[in-house]
Amino acid sequence: MTAYRRILTGVDAKGRSVIEHDGAASAVLDTPGGGRIVEVWRTAGSSDLASSAQQVDDAPVTFAPGPVQTSCRIVRIPPDSQRWGSGLKASDLFASMGAMRNMSSEAPRHPGMHLTPTFDYVYVMRGEIVAVMEEGETRLSSGDVLVQRATVHAWKNETATDTEMFVVMIGVPAKRSASPSGKA
Repeated sequence: MTAYRRILTGVDAKGRSVIEHDGAASAVLDTPGGGRIVEVWRTAGSSDLASSAQQVDDAPVTFAPGPVQTSCRIVRIPPDSQRWGSGLKASDLFASMGAMRNMSSEAPRHPGMHLTPTFDYVYVMRGEIVAVMEEGETRLSSGDVLVQRATVHAWKNETATDTEMFVVMIGVPAKRSASPSGKA
């Protein structure tokens, strides 16, 4: 996976805008089966403008931001044949990310089924991925955008190569509600 350059703006002592940081994002969470999350940025609240690049990089990467928090990340999803074909158990994957409570409690359509209490913007940068819902699924390719609204889902990579996605997650209260279409 590429080292992603992160440029951070700020304000100097005179109140003028400056480039405060220019370097690679180094907060990384590697997961069993070849997955990876590179945390480009995160906020602790809606008006968090004071964090430094070092503070973001030094904090552990979490599975999802909490309510009113945000996360901007690059996510690598390896082929399912590599990830799940190796005998990886869903419980081991979710445990490695501290996300056991996020696993789907029902018999899942895919071993990676989970729920994050977040509003997500997912942009497929490279490769193909299938967004799996409790009912139905859809294939996304490079350039496609999925708006994920705190629903149970999984990512299925049926290809032979890794998929990389740019994901912005916004934490919402952990209550699952019906969508505007009336479906839960």
